[in-house]
Formats: sequence, C-alpha cells, structure tokens
Amino acid sequence: MGGLPWPPERNRPEMTDREAGEAKEARDASAAAERRARPVKRACPAGTAAVPAAAQRLQCEFYLEKKQRRCGMSRRPGVAYCSEHLNQLQGAAQPPSAKGRRVPCPLDPRHTVWEKDVARHTRKCNTTKQAARPRAAEEPWFRADYNADPERGAAEVGAAGAADPADLAAAEPAAADPGNANANAAADPDDQAAVLAAIPVLRRYAAAGLAAALPLVAKHNAAVESRRFPQLQGSRKHACQQSSLIQHMLDAGLFPRDARDPLTFLEFGCGRAELSRYVNQSVFAHQTALDPARAPEPPRFVLVDRASNRMKFDKKFRDDLDELYAADRPAQQPAYAHVLRKKIDIKDLVVDRLLEARAAGADADAAADVAADVDAAAAGADAGDCVAISKHLCGVATDLTLRCCVNSDALHRRARRLRGMVIAMCCRHVCDAKQYVNRAYVEPLAQESGLAYAAFFRALKKIATWAVCGRRAGVADAEVGGHFTELSVAERERLGECARRVIDEGRARFLRERGYRVSLVRYVEPAVSLENVAMVVVRESAGAGEAA
Repeated sequence: MGGLPWPPERNRPEMTDREAGEAKEARDASAAAERRARPVKRACPAGTAAVPAAAQRLQCEFYLEKKQRRCGMSRRPGVAYCSEHLNQLQGAAQPPSAKGRRVPCPLDPRHTVWEKDVARHTRKCNTTKQAARPRAAEEPWFRADYNADPERGAAEVGAAGAADPADLAAAEPAAADPGNANANAAADPDDQAAVLAAIPVLRRYAAAGLAAALPLVAKHNAAVESRRFPQLQGSRKHACQQSSLIQHMLDAGLFPRDARDPLTFLEFGCGRAELSRYVNQSVFAHQTALDPARAPEPPRFVLVDRASNRMKFDKKFRDDLDELYAADRPAQQPAYAHVLRKKIDIKDLVVDRLLEARAAGADADAAADVAADVDAAAAGADAGDCVAISKHLCGVATDLTLRCCVNSDALHRRARRLRGMVIAMCCRHVCDAKQYVNRAYVEPLAQESGLAYAAFFRALKKIATWAVCGRRAGVADAEVGGHFTELSVAERERLGECARRVIDEGRARFLRERGYRVSLVRYVEPAVSLENVAMVVVRESAGAGEAA
C-alpha cells in the first residue's frame, strides 16, 4: 500500500468538462509565470563568448583570534591563505612562487615580505626610517611629563635640555593619555551613585547664574570662504568652523598688526595642519589689505602633534602662496611661511627650546622634516609674538597646552611673547582629574556633593557627554528612555551643558589669574558642530599679573 499513489487512481472521481478546462487554464497560467521568472537567454554576438557568472571570492582562511573572525583578504586558488599569512604555512605547504617564500621582515616580524625582496624591503621599511630619526628623548625640547605634573612644570629646565634616562625610568608616569583618562569610569560600581550626587550641585551652580548660555558668535572670514567654499562639493562644516575661528583671531588682534609684524603661530594637536594652512592664506590676505605695495613678513608656524599623520598640508603652505602672489602681487617674489613640524606629546614639550632652535636655525632635523618650506634666510630673525591655536583640542590635551604655555619663559613668565590663543575645545569626557589646570575651582563643588575630587570629576565627565551625544530622530524633550537618572532628554542635555561649562570656566579662570582676558563663545551653530565652544584669549597690558 505504501508504494501506491494516494489516493488510488481507481478511487479518484472523474472531473467534469468544466473542471478539466479550469485545471488546464491554471496549469497554463502557472507555466507562463514560471517562464517569465526565468532569465532571458539571448544569443551572444558573433565573435564573443558568454560571460560566466561571477565566481565566489576566495577568502583567506586564516582565523584572527583577537577579532574572532577570518582574515578578510583574498587568496589565490589552491592556496589556503593570503600573501600576508602565507608564512603560517610551513615548508612544502607554501605554494611555489617566482618570488620564493613569504618570510617575516627581519626588522619587524609583525609583517611579512617575499623572500627575494628582503634586501630591498629593509632599505625602505618604516622601521628603518624610524631608527634613522633621533629618538624623542634625545631632542632638546623633550622632557618627560614636563607639562603633565604641576610641580614639575614650575622647575627650571636644565641646561642639557633632555632629561637623564635614569631619571625618566625612575619617574612615576603621569596619567595624561586621553585614551586612558576614562578607563576606570565604566568599571566603577559607584559611578552612577556619583553622577546622582553631582546632579544637585550642578543644578545649584546653574541657578546661581554661573552656567548661563554662552553667546553665539559665528563669524565669517572672507579670505577663507571666497577661496575654500567653491572647492567643496560636499559638507562645509569644517570650513565654516575654520572661517569662524580665523575671524575670531583677526578680530582679537591675533594677526600681524602690519605687513612687517613677525608672528609665530603654534598649533597644538595640529593633525594635518589644515587650520594653519588657512591661517597662512588669511594672513597673506590681511597683510595685502594693510599694505599692498610692501613685501609682507611671512608668519612662522610650529606644528605639534604626537601622531604620525598622513596627507599633511605642510607642503601646501608654499603652493598656496605661489597662487596668491601670482594673483595679488605678481611683481613681487613670494616670501614663504616658515613651517616646523614636530612629533611630540604636549605633556613632554619644553616649548622654549623649540622656539630657540627655530630662531637660531640650529635644527638640522627640522629642515629635513619640512624640506623646502623652511626658508634658511630667516634664521636668526626676530620671532616676535606667538599665538597658540587649535581646532578641537581633545580633552586633557587642552589642559596640557595651557600649562605648556604658562610654563614657558618665552611665552609667559619672562618675555611675555604669548599674544593670545584661540582654542576650540572638545571631548570633556577624556579630561583627566590629575591634569586639569584648575583643581581649586572644582574642589568646592566636589565637597558640596560629598564626593572626593576624583570621583566628582569623573561624574562631571560622564554628565558632560549628555550635551553632545545627540538624539535619535523623533525623540521628544520629555522622553526619559529608561535612563538611570529618571531625567528627561532635555534635562540631561541642560545638565551636560552645565558640566561642560564648569570644566571650561575653570580653564578660563586659570588664565585670567595669570594676566589674560578670556572669552568663552559658541563659534558656530550647533547644527554645524555640537562641540562648538572656543576659548579666545588675549594678553593684558605688560603690567598685568604674572602669577605662575
């Protein structure tokens, strides 16, 4: 019975003619639909071959334990691994190749190279290039944690410049790394309790009028916008920020006062030096407007960053001036800006030594760093005043920069060459309680909350993120969203702004106590950037306070 069709043919009732016709129509319609769903086969043109379906990509089979996935690179047919992981195959397991076997680089075994190319590779390997450069600790402007430790920064710099390696090994490292500044916050079981204790203090701080909304002073620099905006096809948010910051510098008197006013711009956390590039263009336009006939004194730029950045704009300083001179001063020989870039952590920078080396023309390595951008004829010239600038100086880097400047004899203590600063701040959540420049301003608030200074500062950083984390579409002001504080989104944003204001106001008072006028402004609309607060600093008259 199990082998017979069901129901048995003999038991199937006969269909009427009408039912048979309907069944045939249904079968015909189903067949037509199936034909339409099939791809149409067309004859290939004469002399051509059919294009085969795309074969599945052969992915490397090496498993990355750390990332818990397979390598994403492609491999050759018949080989299990990509070229980077071929060295994992031992002996005869490696496929034959005209280039030989894949072997670890003798200088850095973390990457591999073809066996026959080893000699050529070792000449151009990045490890070779790094070994040829002087170690940071050997530079005269390096001193470990010089700006990270408030006590160390007050000490005189030794005549030798570089710290003794034995002293550096014995010194306790400062916790100034932005990447580690908030490392313990998430793991602290009392973190939420500290936030809840800090909230009433911030509300009283705001009620006292100490956290009033900062003025929106979005400015526009014609030189930047007329030249830069036409070049942009997409977003203009970075150009808008640069335009406003540069105009704030100009209006605060932080540009050359005349065509022959020598000025040095120190860009901290410079990245690719895009801000300095457009400052250079704007200074040229400003000097041309002041005196179109007289050859301008080019500014100097000192670019500081601890990272190695790709696609830097350093060489563009010269190219831009070639174009500007050809358009506006065709009869004059271009006078190029003098550019010096140094890879160093701000916490280790003795900026006086860097300025001395630049003025004396004694830095041979700097000449190699910036090639044709350095004009040797300017060696020994009067460097004049200095202006510290930065766009989105991250967290603790702002505090290190302020201390770097006030620790300097040339900029602050004696020569008073620091004419001012324009620093766009960001990322208060990676500030560091130990490195914050004005602990005395925050400690009374911590005492009011019943928390230790470090715990209160950690809560302050957490709350500060509420102002800039953004909202998902459709989230109403009154929505709580299950947040542990049981506060609405709008209330959390207000408290976040208040926490940011505490941190920024402490920095501003730190500088006011040392003889500077300081303004905190929102320099662009929040729609351009939520991190839109800049600190505009101008040196008071020579008789102002000299507190260290």
